[in-house]
Amino acid sequence: MVNSIMEGKFLEATNCAPCVTLCFLGLFGIFTVVGPDCLYYTFCTFVQVQFRLLYHDFESIVTPNVRIWIRNGNDKYHEKFRACISRHRELIRLEKCTNLIETVYSKSSLFNFMSSSLLLCLAGFNIMAYEDLAVSGNFIGFLFLCLLQIYLICVYGGNVSRASMDLSSAVYNSQWYTVDVKTAKNLLVILTRAQKSCKLTAYMYAEINLEAFTRILSTSWSYFALLKSVYSKGGEH
Repeated sequence: MVNSIMEGKFLEATNCAPCVTLCFLGLFGIFTVVGPDCLYYTFCTFVQVQFRLLYHDFESIVTPNVRIWIRNGNDKYHEKFRACISRHRELIRLEKCTNLIETVYSKSSLFNFMSSSLLLCLAGFNIMAYEDLAVSGNFIGFLFLCLLQIYLICVYGGNVSRASMDLSSAVYNSQWYTVDVKTAKNLLVILTRAQKSCKLTAYMYAEINLEAFTRILSTSWSYFALLKSVYSKGGEH
């Protein structure tokens, strides 16, 4: 394009400019939106997998061998139990895993939550207002991408919360009733703590889960209905 301008071929340069602009906007969108979102999905999946592995460890923590170890005073069970406790703490405590994701992404999640309702409303309104399919098609694609982005954010955030709460079911299914009272009380502490889920939030404004997604859709529809009503009244006059 620069060579075309230097040679005086302004028409060719003008034709190349939209392509360069679209490439720049595409790369800008990848690095500022798609890239961070994919990292968020990866982090959430990693934490969810760690919770699932811990689930299976807690579920199988009480075995016939363990009961024999406890009766004989063998410390192997307690070592295994302490290892599971340590992993659980690393997954939930400050500056580790879940809270680290919360620190990095909470503000951007709040921005997504606040802007998504407005963007979905305006995209839907433009689809309704423009009769030209070529123009409205762009807004349909934009609406789909906005819905997909906020849906995936809520799904992955909700998966982390559910995986953390599933640990209580793992402890309950661990045949805790076959061990001595002291060991059962230790397992009860874990069960009680696991019932408090590890939540990802939009800067403490709202939890990131599918319920938040439905609230965003409800708010967008309210804005859209109001805007459509105002537009219809304006057209009558």
